[in-house]
Amino acid sequence: MGHYEETEKKYRLALEAKPNNVAVHCDYGLFLEEMGRMDEAEKQYLLALEADPKNAYIHYNYGNLMQQMERYEEAEKQYKLALKADPKHANTHSNYGNILHNMDRLGEAEKQYKLALKADPKHVPAHSNYGLLLEEMGRLDEAEKQYKLALEADPKHVATHSNYGLFLEEMGRVDEAEKQYLLALAADPDDLATHYNYGILLYNMDRIDEAEKQYKLVLKANPKNVLAHSNYGLLLEEMGRLDEAEIQYKLALEADPRHVNTHSN
Repeated sequence: MGHYEETEKKYRLALEAKPNNVAVHCDYGLFLEEMGRMDEAEKQYLLALEADPKNAYIHYNYGNLMQQMERYEEAEKQYKLALKADPKHANTHSNYGNILHNMDRLGEAEKQYKLALKADPKHVPAHSNYGLLLEEMGRLDEAEKQYKLALEADPKHVATHSNYGLFLEEMGRVDEAEKQYLLALAADPDDLATHYNYGILLYNMDRIDEAEKQYKLVLKANPKNVLAHSNYGLLLEEMGRLDEAEIQYKLALEADPRHVNTHSN
C-alpha cells in the first residue's frame, strides 16, 4: 500500500470511529483537495460544517476549494462566513481579495487586501497580490511599493519575484526585470511561469539562443503548454528554422485547436 492510500485509510478509519470528528473531516478534505478529488473534498467540508457550522477554519478552506474550482460566488459566501467567525484572519481577507479581483470588483478587493495587511503587516501574498491589483488600476508607484514590501518580508517569494519582473519589463526596465526572474529561478528552478516569462524577455532582448533554452525547459515539464509552443514557433521562424517552427505551431493547435494567435502565426 502506497503512502497516499495509507493516509486515506487512516482518515476513513478515524471517521468510522467518530463520524462527527470535525478536524478529521477538514483534514481529509484538504488531503482530497491536494489529490485533485475536488467533489469528494467538498463533501468532507460540508460534513464538517454540519457538525460545526461556525468554524472559521472550515469555511476558509471550503472557500479556497470553491476558488480553485472557479465557483467564485460560493467562495465569497464561505469567506464571509469565515470572517464573521474570525474578522481578523489575514489569509481569509487576502484570498477574498483575490476572488474579488477575479470578479473585477477592484475597489472591494483593495479593501480586503488592506484588511489582511492591517491584521498582518508582513503578509506576503497580500502584498504581492495587492501589487498586481494596483498595477491593473494604473497606480504603478504604489504597486512597486507592494512588491518591494512582499520581498522584504520574504526575499525568496517566487511569485512576487516573477510578477515584479513582469512589472519591470512592462515599464521598460529590462535589466531589473531579468534580475527578478533570476532571483525567482534561484528560489525555485522549476517554476514554469518564470521560465516562460524569462523566455519572452530574452526574446525581446534579441538573446534568441537563451530564449530558446527557456521555452525548451517549459515544454519539457509541460508538453501541452500552448503559449510556449506558439512563442517557440515564432522564435524558430525568426531563426529561419521553418520546419521546426511549423511543428511547434501544430503542437500548440493540438493542445488548443482554438488558439487564435497560433492560427494567425
